[in-house]
This record gives sequence, C-alpha cells and structure tokens, in this order.
Amino acid sequence: MSDNQISEIEVTIEQAKAQIEKMEALGRLANNEDFKLVIDDGYFLKEASNLVLLLAAPGFASEEEQNRLNKNITAIGFLRQYFSGIMQIGAQAQKSVIDDENTRSELLEEGGS
Repeated sequence: MSDNQISEIEVTIEQAKAQIEKMEALGRLANNEDFKLVIDDGYFLKEASNLVLLLAAPGFASEEEQNRLNKNITAIGFLRQYFSGIMQIGAQAQKSVIDDENTRSELLEEGGS
C-alpha cells in the first residue's frame, strides 16, 4: 500500500463529489417551477421555436439577421448541452466514487495485513 496511492484516490473522490454536488444542484433547479417556466418552457421551447420561425420571416432575410438568429439558436443548444453534460458527468462521478472508495478500502486492508 502506498500513502501516495491513497492520497490520489482521496483527491479523485473529492473531485467526483464536487461533480455530484453540481449535478444534484442542477437537478434541484430543474425541478423548480420557476426554472421550468423560465428556462425549460420559456427558453428551450418557446424562444427556440420563435427563433426558428423567424429564420423564414421576410423581415429577417438579411445575412446579418440570419447570422444573429443562428447564433441565438446555437446558444440555446449550447446551454442545453451544458446542462446535459453536468448530468452525465455527475452520473459517472457517482459510479467513480463507489469504485474509488472500494479501491481505497482494499489498499487500506492490504496495508493492514
């Protein structure tokens, strides 16, 4: 057993727990009615839909307007991906914590034997 190995595992566990905390915070937000109203329904659904419809509107036919609309649509997609990434990384971190805690326990047992 190496104290260095155990220290590295403990750092990894702490980093994973930070990711889990972030995931859980986003989960609480996502379940909040205000978040659903403003972000889920207002931004991800209605605003995205409005922007897509504006792409075909005659008043937004210029290249400059089309670029602006596309950037706004892309921004919505990036925020959605950011949220999705937080959830995926958090889920992986949950598994990592279990695995790392098991490894740490095994290393400690080997050192005590």
